[in-house]
Amino acid sequence: MSLYAIQMTKMVLAAATAVFVILFWLVEKNYLKPYKALLVALGAMVLFSIPCYFDFGFYPKHGRFMNPHGWFHYYLGAKYSPELGYHNLYRAVVVADREKTGKTVHQRLRNQETYRYETAQSIFQKADTYRDLFSPERWEEFKKDVAYFRSITIPRRWPGVVTDKGYNATPTWNLVGCVLSNMAPTESRPAMLFLLSLDLLLVAAMLAMVWHAFGLRAMLFTAIYFCTHFAFFTYNVNEIRGAFLRLDWVAFSVISICLLKENHYKSAGALMAYAGLARLFPLVLVFGLGCRFVWDVLQTRRINKKHIEFFAVFGAVATGLVLISIWHSGGIELWKVFFEKIRMHDKGLSPQRTGFKYVFINMLTTPGISSSQVMEQHVLLWRGFQAAALLLVFLCSAKIEDYESIPLSYVAFFFLAAPTTYYHIGLLVPLFLFLPKLQHLHRAVGAAAFFLVTAIFIVFNNMKFEGGQWAHSYAMSRILLLLIIYMLCV
Repeated sequence: MSLYAIQMTKMVLAAATAVFVILFWLVEKNYLKPYKALLVALGAMVLFSIPCYFDFGFYPKHGRFMNPHGWFHYYLGAKYSPELGYHNLYRAVVVADREKTGKTVHQRLRNQETYRYETAQSIFQKADTYRDLFSPERWEEFKKDVAYFRSITIPRRWPGVVTDKGYNATPTWNLVGCVLSNMAPTESRPAMLFLLSLDLLLVAAMLAMVWHAFGLRAMLFTAIYFCTHFAFFTYNVNEIRGAFLRLDWVAFSVISICLLKENHYKSAGALMAYAGLARLFPLVLVFGLGCRFVWDVLQTRRINKKHIEFFAVFGAVATGLVLISIWHSGGIELWKVFFEKIRMHDKGLSPQRTGFKYVFINMLTTPGISSSQVMEQHVLLWRGFQAAALLLVFLCSAKIEDYESIPLSYVAFFFLAAPTTYYHIGLLVPLFLFLPKLQHLHRAVGAAAFFLVTAIFIVFNNMKFEGGQWAHSYAMSRILLLLIIYMLCV
């Protein structure tokens, strides 16, 4: 089966699911009768969408479901973080690889402190510096692990693993990843399969919670949306499918929505704390519930005990996770370096990212002015848009249910962050502003729009844009903006 056929299959499935959303609205309004038949058909579509998620076993980018590029960074980066921190992974890898094989494959690597390139030869001249970061036993283990990832990576892609922007997980995720990776040696196939299965187990738990909180229909729609989502484009060498614990934050965010729906505010607060500290940007998803807290005080002159419970547990768990990560890493240095790296990462622009920032840049860029200059020259206007977005979320949160506040907060996420496209699997979160209430036409239209956006982006993925990947990013960002505006109108 060709890659194009797989993508078109996903596109058709996503578009057909949008039609099913409207059919269920017609059933809710008694215009159609066969509810059970539609539910059975939707279940059949889920069964078909599962092999779609796995691309029917066709993996031209990696040769396997497991993504060696992502695993290289997150497994090695976490396991050897005590020795390498955030800056020295690539340097140690090129030294270990040459020592293990006797060959020089990597000619250049990206400096993780500046993101500029440096030659491998300059690193070989200081090989002892990076070797001495390890004990002799750990150095031998590191060489073995590097050799493992070399063996599972398509040969032509191996030189490129050290030219990425590195391992950028938060110290909190690093704590979890370090413990797990040190318990799972690369020579143990069952151990590696267990780590590979963690994301799928979390997604299964997420779907089970959606079923419990919102019903079978919502779960089936969620499963199809997840399996066909545009964030899992095969072309991206660093996609988060088949990776090491890269979907934890979105699974816990959706589970938190379910827990709020079922009145379990403390559990929801705990999971949102982990979700936020696992990737940092999901912290903004609690903004809407903070707005709900303020509105309750303004409207009732009373403090909502449930909101206090949520934020008390959220704060306690977040603080605990930070303190444990500081203890694990032996001080606050890892957090300091992480924030320096993230600030540098955020300043950079990439055609593989989407968000309002790219709508803003595309809107104001003129001949002779670079994208970076646009951000520098119009910083006040940029901050004004962000402030207006937060104000709109606050105003819109006045009349929604508490569980809907997390989905609504995705509006703030879109304006404040511009993550790499694969992180837009987070659109699972705002989908729950619509899925639970398909009996309302405006909600049904919104849910259908989410599936149509996936179908449109899959088509985009197979089109050539004048302007290349930048034009692709701008187009995707504009369409997502329309979706965000619709969310604010609901």
